[in-house]
Parts: sequence; structure tokens; C-alpha cells
Amino acid sequence: MKAYEDHQTNYPTANGMLDLRQNLALHISDRFALNYHADDILVSSGARPLIYAVYKTLLDPGDKVIYPVPSWNNNHYCHLSEAQAIEISWC
Repeated sequence: MKAYEDHQTNYPTANGMLDLRQNLALHISDRFALNYHADDILVSSGARPLIYAVYKTLLDPGDKVIYPVPSWNNNHYCHLSEAQAIEISWC
């Protein structure tokens, strides 16, 4: 009810809520002695946006991605990142 009263009824920003990312940065620093800025941390409500971000970060157009079939959405992420999908069947 408090979130509703505070008008927090929409999706957060694509990289996650700033307060959460700041607290995660502090936790990582305290627990693991690693220093990251909140802008270096992504928080997602599911795996798909993060998997896509990894594909876009690591792949250049035309790069080859080898993956087994069946698999989950690798062909879709290859298409979006303009990489060449190479499927290997395990039959």
C-alpha cells in the first residue's frame, strides 16, 4: 500500500532502482572489498534484459555464436545483435 501511495506503480528504469543499486554497491564493498559505483550495477526483473545486454556488449555485428539446439532464445539474441548464429544439434 505504501508503494501505491508513493506512486511507485510503474516499472523501474532499465538498469534498476538507484537506491537498490547504491545499496548493492555498499554491500559488495563491505562484504567483498570490491568497489563498484551504482552505475556499474544492473538490476533486472528477469534474465532476458541482462542476457540481451551481454550479447550487445560482447558481440560485434557478424561475430559467430555457437550454441546447442534446443536452447532458449539464442537465435533471437543473435538476430538482435546482428551476430551469426551457428546451431549445433545434439540429436
